[in-house]
Amino acid sequence: MLTIFRAFFGMLCMLKTLDIALRADDLIGMLPALAASLIWFAAAVALTLGCRYRIAAAVILAISVILPIVTAFQWYNQHLYLIASICLILVVNEYVPTLLRAQLSIVYGFAAITKLNESFLSGTEIYNSAVQRTFWTTFINVDPPVWALIGVSVFAIVVELFLAVAFWLPRLRWVALLIGLCFQIGMLVLMTGGALSLVRLAVFGFLMIALYLPFFQKELDTMLPKIQHRWPLLRRLDSPSAAA
Repeated sequence: MLTIFRAFFGMLCMLKTLDIALRADDLIGMLPALAASLIWFAAAVALTLGCRYRIAAAVILAISVILPIVTAFQWYNQHLYLIASICLILVVNEYVPTLLRAQLSIVYGFAAITKLNESFLSGTEIYNSAVQRTFWTTFINVDPPVWALIGVSVFAIVVELFLAVAFWLPRLRWVALLIGLCFQIGMLVLMTGGALSLVRLAVFGFLMIALYLPFFQKELDTMLPKIQHRWPLLRRLDSPSAAA
């Protein structure tokens, strides 16, 4: 399972390079942005391939910590907190599945709690972040009633609280998987407002989906040998020496 997670996470970090390059260029200049992007991308490739992945994770962790200090990158909104937390777990390399599962609950739980405010519960944030975005204005282009916006806002909080807990319960795990996939993909479709927005939402959405994987460790560990037998090159990703 960790092999699949690590490769998936590495690919998402590669995608995050676009966000860093485009945003950091405006904030710290072209050359520092290019250097940070290239180092980040190289570390992400190493992480994906399982080549000295703990060192690669440490590099991404360091950049994730430094960027909000030297630029206007936000620790939470740019998802650097989530990336840094996962990298720290990979670097420490102890109790990895359990800590990744806990990270999912922390993110969903915190997201739900922060939405318990008048601005979100009134439907204003849903209106600004979804109704005024590309998909809605292109394919629907009708303002929903206030009661619908309030209902969707409450529903989003309930879903996040449910996902924070349900993955831990075997009877609800597959239901949580289905709801979580629909929730994250729905956010990606409805909230995208441009290329940079698409990259950020895709990175965050699929990071959360990646955190679903540790809850299905038994199933994935059964599946991985079959995949590696079919594609022998993938055995390199699971090599013990790759962690050094």
